[in-house]
Amino acid sequence: GMNWSYSLERLPSPDLTNTHFVSVISHPRNTLESINVRVWSSLDSHAVRITGTSPVILYAEVTVGRAPVLDARVTAQIQAINQSGYMSAVTSTDLLDNGNGDPDLRRQDGIYSRYLTAGLNVEGRYTIKLTVTDNHGKAFAPLKVYGEPT
Repeated sequence: GMNWSYSLERLPSPDLTNTHFVSVISHPRNTLESINVRVWSSLDSHAVRITGTSPVILYAEVTVGRAPVLDARVTAQIQAINQSGYMSAVTSTDLLDNGNGDPDLRRQDGIYSRYLTAGLNVEGRYTIKLTVTDNHGKAFAPLKVYGEPT
């Protein structure tokens, strides 16, 4: 996709009451340009005890068609609710695609990951909201991926 902008020029009116409505509708040129986000974790059970020595790893794969999206900003917002209904404060952390092995193993493969330890000290049910942005226009996907139709 491309960044785009629009402008509106206001025409004078005798009583200075022009009404303007702007409707923006966007969709990919074709389905190969759809942005896909797949999220999973290292957990194999829904009831676990998380410690510094056994953290949860959160993964998010971001693709356009079959091409990995590189240099995106992937942020997880984590919140817990305990059995009494108390909601913890939201904890935010960025997932990384840097290949440093902590826990991301391969740089620029479109799979972003992060150990989740901070803020996971409340017993209860956790919700994770994942946000993916273009990182101020830095994100991109290679134009062609091996095996993709021409």
